[in-house]
Amino acid sequence: MPVHQKILSFLAISLLLTATALADGSTDYDANGLAKFKQGDLNGALADFNQAVGLNPGISSPYFHRALVEDAQGNLAGALADYNKAIELKPGSANTHANRGNVKQEMGDLAGALADYSKAIELKPDNPVAHTSRGLLKKVNGDLNGALADYNQAIQLDPNYARAYLNRGCLRYDAQQFAAALADFRKTSALDPSLDFPRSSVWLARAHLGEKDSATKELQAYLQNRPAGQPDDWPSQIARFLAGQLTEPALFKAAAHPDTRTATEQLCSANFYAGEKRLIAGDKTTASQYFEKCVATGKKDFYDCQSAVAELKLLKASR
Repeated sequence: MPVHQKILSFLAISLLLTATALADGSTDYDANGLAKFKQGDLNGALADFNQAVGLNPGISSPYFHRALVEDAQGNLAGALADYNKAIELKPGSANTHANRGNVKQEMGDLAGALADYSKAIELKPDNPVAHTSRGLLKKVNGDLNGALADYNQAIQLDPNYARAYLNRGCLRYDAQQFAAALADFRKTSALDPSLDFPRSSVWLARAHLGEKDSATKELQAYLQNRPAGQPDDWPSQIARFLAGQLTEPALFKAAAHPDTRTATEQLCSANFYAGEKRLIAGDKTTASQYFEKCVATGKKDFYDCQSAVAELKLLKASR
């Protein structure tokens, strides 16, 4: 399911913990850099954090903040190096471990990410974001009970944390608990109306429950009044495909992208949704082929890939 719906974002964690980081002995450059970062001035923020690191190489917060910028700019190796240094200087920071886990996940080091999320929870057990992130990777490893426990714990800690409901809904969807999944997807949309992915997930769950026509009308109404995003962006293309406004070939054409990583991610999604629509229509053979192509992209921590794996297991068991 959509690329940009990864569970843990650098900004989600950092903005929750700004006060803690600044109390770490930050210089004026560090404080100014953080203000620029929050305003979206990444280059200006990076310059200030470089100055802060140069003036105070023994303080963890400038490394932490510089890593946020590097992650946002796509410099994952730089972000990882700075989080490593921040942890070396301040090993008890749950937030730094959680952020480093996010970077490791983006780099494909899922085992390392899982270890960092677990460490973050050990240091700060009441962090719903870390529980949700760890739950996703437990699901990747086949530990479905462990994943569900983490999602439930995240919701208990923060009943308004939309991503925990989203992840739990995906887990339930993959187990063919469509009514329960539908409830979680609707809760996600209610808590964060800006997310497109739950709207498409609602269509999938309702279609599996035999409500395809009404689900299509609901999704078409959402597209007509969509509050965020560009009219031709990738999430809208997925929704239009499910709503019958975009053909299968057009979906795959829209998935193409000059950036190799983005193209791979969008191809993963395109194959999953094409497979689901074929499966709902009763074409199990073509659906299986699409799911296999989705899994072949290797995006193991993506909702789409995980769901494709689950669908293939179910199809194999039904033969």
